[in-house]
Amino acid sequence: DTRACKTPEAPGGANLPPLPWGGICCMALMSAAGGWLFDAYGVPAGFMLGALCTSGAFSLISGRTYEISPRVVTVAQIGLGLAIAERFGPEQIGYLTDAKFLTALVSCNVLVTALNLLLAVILQKMTGWAPLTCLLSTCAGGLSQMVVVAEEMKADSLTIGVLHLTRYIAIISTMPFIIRLMLS
Repeated sequence: DTRACKTPEAPGGANLPPLPWGGICCMALMSAAGGWLFDAYGVPAGFMLGALCTSGAFSLISGRTYEISPRVVTVAQIGLGLAIAERFGPEQIGYLTDAKFLTALVSCNVLVTALNLLLAVILQKMTGWAPLTCLLSTCAGGLSQMVVVAEEMKADSLTIGVLHLTRYIAIISTMPFIIRLMLS
């Protein structure tokens, strides 16, 4: 599909015209500038949050949403895989031989998975959203990874991204205070 953006329905059912390629390029440049600006001011994960906030503001102002080419999604998935795998080496394999580490790893994963499933059920009952959206929204994964997985599984990636972003911002904003409290 070569369409660059999809036309959302406006309130009242009228369709908005798609944004031309010039508008998409403008949004991409503004997003990059927003990422660099957030990073320059020392915002944690500034590149990602700045680009996200800037492109979100651009979408709100223009009143349009954008559909990403499947080729771009594939390149992003490859990049995410490389970024995750680049830190994996012989040292990490050595950790797996320690029985205490292996026990902790398994028990933590079982506990986190069980709690994620419970949260997904609670979220689904509260909101009535699709079960897959609720499950991916409560998974203990990174924001970018979960959005890519949601896109791949044809789930509501916007809702999933917003919930993960909210979790991420809550952790970043409260963790310094919690750590300071624990160390005092």
